[in-house]
Amino acid sequence: MPAQKRAMEVVEDDLVEHNQSNSHEHKEELEGTI
Repeated sequence: MPAQKRAMEVVEDDLVEHNQSNSHEHKEELEGTI
């Protein structure tokens, strides 16, 4: 059970990092169009 919980936390961390990098790339795209 603890291993399963750890795996879920890792997945959540990956999702957070993925969302942050996506918003950063999107921000650069918006700045490039101005």
